Amino acid sequence: MFNAGRQPAQLDAAVASISGSVEAVQVDVTDAADLERLFATMRERAGRIDILVASSGMSKHATQDAIAEEHFERTFDLHVCAMVFKYKRRCR
Repeated sequence: MFNAGRQPAQLDAAVASISGSVEAVQVDVTDAADLERLFATMRERAGRIDILVASSGMSKHATQDAIAEEHFERTFDLHVCAMVFKYKRRCR
């Protein structure tokens, strides 16, 4: 099993809390090169990917007037684009 995320301390804590064989992989799912590295690592070490659970997300609350374009783009990249491209790479 692999647990992927951006923050090493949280990855280490998650791995420590899971019984069995699990490996942490630091990755930014909005970065195409990181996604390629993640899937290459999983295929190299496990041989194949049987199940993929995508649960990345973030939340920053703001009124409609206060939402900056950068915030919207980052949120959309993480919640939509990253999910689509994760599954696209998984299906290759």
